[in-house]
Amino acid sequence: TLKINNFGFGNLEPNTFLRKIYHSFFLRIIYGSQIFSTKWYKLFKIIAAAQDKVIGLDTMRHVFTFEFLENELFQTNIINTICIIGDGRSNFVSPCLVSKRFSKIISINLTETLICDLLLLEKDGFAESNHIGIAISVREINQLLNDNKTKLILVPAQYLKILNNIGINMFVNICSFQEMNNYVIDEYFKIIKSNNSYLYCCNRGKKILPDGETVEFRKYPFGNPTIIVEEECPWTSKYYDYHKYPFIFKYETILHTLVKYNDSK
Repeated sequence: TLKINNFGFGNLEPNTFLRKIYHSFFLRIIYGSQIFSTKWYKLFKIIAAAQDKVIGLDTMRHVFTFEFLENELFQTNIINTICIIGDGRSNFVSPCLVSKRFSKIISINLTETLICDLLLLEKDGFAESNHIGIAISVREINQLLNDNKTKLILVPAQYLKILNNIGINMFVNICSFQEMNNYVIDEYFKIIKSNNSYLYCCNRGKKILPDGETVEFRKYPFGNPTIIVEEECPWTSKYYDYHKYPFIFKYETILHTLVKYNDSK
C-alpha cells in the first residue's frame, strides 16, 4: 500500500492526541482563539478527522484563507468554477468539495501530487470516484465541465494550456508560484487572463530557486487587473518550532493579493 505520509511534498501529520495538544497550544499563541469558532475551522476539523491528520500551521493558514475569501469575495459573488494551481495535501481541494460551494473544482498539479490527492480523497470519502475526472485534452476538459456528475477535475501540469479561455471564474495559487521558474509562471498568467477570472495569489516576496533563478512576487506578470486586496499576508508572518528556543519565529515576507481580470483590462 502506498503511504501518503511518506510523500515528499506538503505536510501531513497523523491526528494523535499529543500532536493535537502541541499544535493547538502554539496556534492559539500565534492567532488567538477567535479563528477556532469560525465555520471554516469547523469544516476543516471534519476534514482532518476523516483524513486522520492534525490541524497544524499549514492547514490553519488555509482556514484563514477561506475566511478571507468568504469575506472579500464569496459572500457577494457567485464562483461556479474554481481552479487551484499547485495544491498540497488536498488542503484547498478538500474544503472546496466539502463546502459544496462550487459547481466545478479543477486542480492542476504535478502528476505525483495529484495521485496523493486522490489517495486522500479516497480515504476521507468526500468525493466518489464517479465525481472525479482527469483531463489532458481540450475535448476532455469540456466534456467534464459539461458533465453534471463530475465535481472535481484533475489536470496534470504539463497540460495547463487546455485551461485556456474555458470560463473558469477563479484561480488560486498558494505558495506554489514561488517554486516555479519565471517562464512557467508567465504561462499560468496567460491562462488566468484568458478566463477573465479572479485570482488569489499568496507567495513569498522573493525566492531563489535551486538553479539560481530568482522569482519575485512583485515581478509576476499581473498586468493591469482590478486590485481588490494587495498586502503582506497577515496570517503567514510567524511559525513555531518546539525544538528551538524561543519556539516562535518571524517568517520571511509572504505577500498576497486578490485581483479580478476583465475583458477591457
